[in-house]
This record gives sequence, structure tokens and C-alpha cells, in this order.
Amino acid sequence: MNTSSILEVWDYCVGKNQTIKGAALASLVLNEANHSNIFNWSIEKRDVALFHVRKMLFGNRFNNIAHCPKCKQAVEWDFYFHQMEIPILIDTPDNIEIPIDIPNYHIMVRLPNSDDLICKEEIQIIRKCILNLKDFPEGTFNQKIPDDLLMQINNKFNKTCKASNISYHLNCTECKHEWDVVFDISTYLWKEIDQWAKSFLRQICLLAKAFGWSELDIINMSENRRNHYLNLLNS
Repeated sequence: MNTSSILEVWDYCVGKNQTIKGAALASLVLNEANHSNIFNWSIEKRDVALFHVRKMLFGNRFNNIAHCPKCKQAVEWDFYFHQMEIPILIDTPDNIEIPIDIPNYHIMVRLPNSDDLICKEEIQIIRKCILNLKDFPEGTFNQKIPDDLLMQINNKFNKTCKASNISYHLNCTECKHEWDVVFDISTYLWKEIDQWAKSFLRQICLLAKAFGWSELDIINMSENRRNHYLNLLNS
């Protein structure tokens, strides 16, 4: 993972939806531009990869801020990478098959992947994740998934996933309101990379104007040399 590859992924992601952004950002952990295979990874494996990318780029500490839904007061909290018990990527399977047995139904499901999430409709996502759908009469689950089955599927997904199922219970110090927030590593990492990329491009612009260097010349400089030249411009 180098500066050029991060900028290339950032450039590709601008204007894309969050599902595509998540897969593209996860590709940074593999040091390759092709992220088509990551669309077949479960969202859990994708998010494991995103946690490792984030650790490599920005460190172990995650700073968070939310606003109380009642009084709009800002609430800040932190957590650290090691607290999440994120597994090593190589130990995380591309996907996981889960059996679900309830009266009238025996199904095998897999975790959703990025390709599934493009559907957006929950019923279509679930249907794509049912591995033995052909064992049921044609048209089963086209319009509705029984509530008890849907609850079991969602419970299994939540228990199986760690990186993709993180939430925090917050308390507002101003009005004492309590609520739960979901932490989405894909959205979180994109905001950080977007801010970093825009800041870095401003540095490139300043140095190019001052010294006539090309973008590639500036990217290939060490961070120490870039900062030294920037300090000279500000002195």
C-alpha cells in the first residue's frame, strides 16, 4: 500500500455508492487494483479487511462523534483496534454457510456480500443468500419471508459477524438521553481517506506552483522532504 495506490482508489471511489467504496477500499489490503473478487467476499470479510487497512493508514485509535437525537449535543467516544478482536484477514473465510432449522423450513444461507447489497431490497438480498432456494417451490420468498424465518436469519448473521455488527450505547451528558449508534467501518474509513486525499492534493498544488514539480515527483518524495518544503513555503 503506497500513496499512489491510495490516491487511485480515492479517485475511483468519488461519486460511487458506499457499497462500491467499501470493496474498493478493502482492495488496499491486497495491494492490487482489482477489487472485483472482493464483491464476492462476505461483508464480514470485507469489513475485517477495512479494519486492517484503517489500522495501517491511521493507527489503532478510533475517534468518534455523534449528536444526541434529542438535544443535538455532540457526544465523543473512542475505542481501539485491539478491543474489537478483529481476526487476521488470512484466517477469515471468503464466506460462511449457516444452517437454519425452524418448523417448516430447513435452509442453508451464506452471509451477504457486496454484490448482494447492490440490490438494496432486503427480501432480494435474503433470497440471494439462500443456498438451497431451488429446493423450495418456484416463487417461494418472492414477496415475503416469514417473520420467524427472517428473525432467525438476522440473528444468525448478527452472531456470526463481529466487524460488520458493531454498535455502541451512548449517553448524552446534557439531557441524559440514551440511544444506540451503529459503527460502520466502511463509511468511517472513507471519510478519513477522503479528508486525507483532499489535504494531500492541496499540498501537491502548493509544491507544484512553487517549484514546478510534477504530481508524480511530489508523490514519490518522502513525507519528511515534502513537509520540509512546505515549511519553507510557510517560513
